[in-house]
Amino acid sequence: MVRKVPNGITPDQWEQLVIGLETNPSTVNDYRKVLNLLHSFENGRFHISNLSKDDAQYYFDVLDTRVQDGTLSANTAHRYKATLRSLGARLQQSGIYENYRNPFSQLVKNELRTPTVYDTSLFLSRSTISKLQNVIPSLPNDESLILQLMLYVGLTPAQIEDIRVKDFHIGPSGHLTLDINAGTFRERVKDISQSAYTAPGYPVRFIRSNKNGSITWEYTAAFEFFEDFAEKLRYHTASLGTNDDDRPYFLTSRHLPYNYRAVHHLVLTAADMAGIPREDITPNKISLIGLVHSQLLDTNLRRHAEIDRSLRRRDLSSEERQSLVSEQKEIEKIFIPLAKQGWIGNWSARYPIPMQERMDAIIDQLGRDTVLKILGI
Repeated sequence: MVRKVPNGITPDQWEQLVIGLETNPSTVNDYRKVLNLLHSFENGRFHISNLSKDDAQYYFDVLDTRVQDGTLSANTAHRYKATLRSLGARLQQSGIYENYRNPFSQLVKNELRTPTVYDTSLFLSRSTISKLQNVIPSLPNDESLILQLMLYVGLTPAQIEDIRVKDFHIGPSGHLTLDINAGTFRERVKDISQSAYTAPGYPVRFIRSNKNGSITWEYTAAFEFFEDFAEKLRYHTASLGTNDDDRPYFLTSRHLPYNYRAVHHLVLTAADMAGIPREDITPNKISLIGLVHSQLLDTNLRRHAEIDRSLRRRDLSSEERQSLVSEQKEIEKIFIPLAKQGWIGNWSARYPIPMQERMDAIIDQLGRDTVLKILGI
């Protein structure tokens, strides 16, 4: 018998639903959590067994509203939506409820593009990552910086190429900060006046309205560097952060701007030094593992800080306090190993939406446990 059955379903139904997930405990926990939240919403207004498409859309809209009013983080809302879609698909396949159809299908906000199919072959192995990390200190300064920006932040070769000297500035915290074009995302609204992203200061730029009833936004992210890494960035531009020069920041040994070919050559040179077979490594594989690394580090650090704030409350019961402390310990099992692997700074204010969408798709397709295993956690 499966323990900790969520509210609203029988132990037999729960056991049938999670069969085959014995080696994926975090997925089971995610299913349990979103079911409990759904079934307790508005005093039991909804049940997963008879939820309509309109009900599902309404529930997602409520999650979006909570993000806007600050009672729920955007990362958490994305995760809840992806988990509900996955759960609905599993229920549809299981036959637990007769003629059941997944009401959450195609409702995950901003997931309007044809999704990329992710499998483990797209990621560097843990041993390859370690070998690459070992040679980074031996590389010339700029090459070392480029690999770390890809491996620990998730920047792509195109983003490396686009960095200009003027893109660096001193952030509100006093740290050297880089503005990054994080890509585009779509919001499912018919009119810009209905958008959740028109608040003053939100780091997006309107691109276009689409015929399918959505808006395309371009997202500019900000990444704050720790001082030791900032000093390496200032190595050949001491005024970095106050210099408004439009020239490319990274230049090759021939004083030419970096392009994909130059980044690819850098990666192959590092691979040869590390004893990594050339066919095992590409710039995009490094960037993808960097995206996963930075998202997990960012998300878990933010949640750890939220718990710290909650633990200062005097009205917490002993059970609530113990639950938060236990969650915090589980979080530390993830972010401490990640920080030891590589930590050069933090995303300012929030994790970039376009990158979060990719991470949601990765976890949705591979499962959280597999993603952690890829990183050696």
